[in-house]
Amino acid sequence: MNKYPKRKSTRLNNYDYSKPGYYYVTICAYDRERIFGNIIDNQIHLNNAGEMIDQVLRTLPEYYPNISIDDYIVMPNHIHAIIIIKEPVGAAPCGRPLINTCLKPDKSSTQNNL
Repeated sequence: MNKYPKRKSTRLNNYDYSKPGYYYVTICAYDRERIFGNIIDNQIHLNNAGEMIDQVLRTLPEYYPNISIDDYIVMPNHIHAIIIIKEPVGAAPCGRPLINTCLKPDKSSTQNNL
């Protein structure tokens, strides 16, 4: 049995999260383990994994120029970040209500490969 109850999604129905805007993101470590560091005297002390996460977040816009990081914090067992999407890039998500531009496999070509 899962020790964490199933959480209700906080996503807005029918909202296209690839749209430009500010997005507050939280990423938790598996089982909420303290794998990124510890709090000592009310200050975060990152370990190697936490330092790596910090480095990746600082340099993310170099690899993805359509985003920027407004602010972030690495905690012992989770990460908070405010990511700014400047302009949409990439394929549209499947199931989008107004525009259905999903890439779907050509059934004839997949059937021939069976």
